[in-house]
Amino acid sequence: MRRNLLIHASLFLASGLAAWSQAPTVPPPAPKPGDPLQITAPCTEDDIQSLGMSCSVDEPCKIYLELSSLESVGNRLILAGNLHTSDVTLSSLLLVSEDGGKVWSEPTARIKSAALDAMQFHDLQHGWINGQLVQSFPKDPFFLVTRDGGRSWRNIPIYNESRAGAVDKFYFDNKDNGTMVVDRIQAGDTGRYGLYETRTGGDSWELKQITPRKPELKKTISRSGDWRITPVEKTKIYRVEHRVAAKWEVVSSFKIESGECKVAERTLTPPPTETEETPKPPENDGVFRIGPTTPPTLKRKKQ
Repeated sequence: MRRNLLIHASLFLASGLAAWSQAPTVPPPAPKPGDPLQITAPCTEDDIQSLGMSCSVDEPCKIYLELSSLESVGNRLILAGNLHTSDVTLSSLLLVSEDGGKVWSEPTARIKSAALDAMQFHDLQHGWINGQLVQSFPKDPFFLVTRDGGRSWRNIPIYNESRAGAVDKFYFDNKDNGTMVVDRIQAGDTGRYGLYETRTGGDSWELKQITPRKPELKKTISRSGDWRITPVEKTKIYRVEHRVAAKWEVVSSFKIESGECKVAERTLTPPPTETEETPKPPENDGVFRIGPTTPPTLKRKKQ
């Protein structure tokens, strides 16, 4: 009888613990509809040193968001841009929303010192975004390429070695064939602009022409007339807007100010205070000794 009661009691306790452990946790409060989102921009002391920034505790470097292009791919929204200070580009930024702009995620890692510019989708699967590293001058241009509608992206450099330059414009006629113009910047008398073609969807490019004057492309990227990015200087936000009939509706907004870079504040650790438990060094009587301070006792030998 007693054994049965103990079994029932243990089963009751176990079921109660299981129910308590499976109880749903209270989620953090969601931002109110219409509240602007803020992109977090971690900035370490290594970043400050490697990028040559002058940021301190008293004078931190403010970080700003820049959105350069927006595309609607089916039900998916894709935003491209960068995070920067007033003097330095920190990293690229790519955002994707699957629900019309309510929730955003980053499908690929940020690229240090890079900025993303123009974006083109040929269809619902194949898309390209051009970018380059921005340091003392633009260099190492590249493309982010997707084959699954923006869910995943590959970073494909244009050159095999580090070189000054930036993609001025590009256009893809289909998923394989495209052309682009590269501003070579430090090309000298050999010609500032290069005209390139690809037959591999942007995986590789072939130089067709070098010219001192910027070549024109037969076609250029056309922007969707139903979507736009609007910077609002008064409130310091970007608005992502969708045109419904003759009215523009705000589906998302982002704070332009995205934090700050500053070195960690250091404090000096005071020396330990002397306590009764701290042993005091022996007083110096001017005699330098090796070994024990008390000489050994000498015993006289018996005769």
